[in-house]
Amino acid sequence: MGTKVEQSSSLADAAGYWRYASSTRLSGRPFIVSEFNHCFWNPYQHEGGLVFGAYSALQGSSALEIHSGPVSLDVGTPKVGSFTCAASPVVRASEFLSACLYRRGDVARAKGRVEMIVPKEALTTGGTSLGAVSTEQSRLALMTGFSLAFPWAERPQRATDGGKAEMRILPTGVSAVNAQDWFVDVIESKDGGSSLPDMVQRMKGKGILGADNVSDPERGVFQSDTGEILMRSREHLMQVKSPRTEAVTLESDKREVVGVLTVERSSVPACVAVCSATSDPVAASGRTVLIYSTEMVNTDMVVGHDRELMKNTGRGPALMRCGKLDATLTCEAPELFSLYALGFDGARREKLPLSVVDRQLRIQIDTATLADGPTSFFELVRD
Repeated sequence: MGTKVEQSSSLADAAGYWRYASSTRLSGRPFIVSEFNHCFWNPYQHEGGLVFGAYSALQGSSALEIHSGPVSLDVGTPKVGSFTCAASPVVRASEFLSACLYRRGDVARAKGRVEMIVPKEALTTGGTSLGAVSTEQSRLALMTGFSLAFPWAERPQRATDGGKAEMRILPTGVSAVNAQDWFVDVIESKDGGSSLPDMVQRMKGKGILGADNVSDPERGVFQSDTGEILMRSREHLMQVKSPRTEAVTLESDKREVVGVLTVERSSVPACVAVCSATSDPVAASGRTVLIYSTEMVNTDMVVGHDRELMKNTGRGPALMRCGKLDATLTCEAPELFSLYALGFDGARREKLPLSVVDRQLRIQIDTATLADGPTSFFELVRD
């Protein structure tokens, strides 16, 4: 086929594919991402819903529209393609998670905002207008609100200036843009005049970030000013801890404490989440949706030795990578809970065993042993 898809985690470059879009936002204007997805056959496709859902909620984006075909009345047994949604358990799980984090509002909007003031002369000299916001400065959007302002330009009627920003900065260099036939890639680059660690200290000095905020750009650690979102990019880990949703995407065989949810181990890289299906917080909810999302391939799919080059997209049915999940959940009356594997339609497929250890629910799932095959959706319900 001749098409390549990188195999690295989207968190390795601090969610560049989200940052590049978000850093084009204009102060005081609606911001809509009209096409996004985490492309199959990257093995970290399960990161997409957490990244786009959580960070778009943090920035108060106006709309998210995934590409493509998120709804289908009958998916049959098709193969998955680069941007398949309806037929992919992984993308369907990401969309559910994004609906909770972003559409339902489980993740709070940033408390503060940094505004980049773009001088007129910056667009008329040195080819700056052909570049993008520097990759260093775009990382500010992982910690607080971020937008661009052009105060010298005439605003359309009824457009606002975005209101007060807690901190204003000037652009320090730009990132190169690599334009292809049907997409644009921003090239990661270091900025000679920009120090992200210094900017973090400035934000703490201005109260945008709290003194206990653990952001450390030199170690690839970014925490939102709300405290709900944490990324440790070098570990390929991102977590969200909010009252109604707790979620984490992590590498295999790693232990991570989110809040009331603790992932003791996943045998494969995965996204693990618990979303309250009621108005109660996760810990008090009598019904939660558990997500265990891994990876998709097609039957007889053929890739190159490094998995980047697609040689043959294969055929249906699409196959989901099986995994073993070991997790605990602190909740009210854990001895009354039942666990069910769910189908795409939300119907219960089978009841699975649960145990209670030290007043916590112990969840142990092996998706290879499920009667109707692997799924990314499970239900925890208090009987």
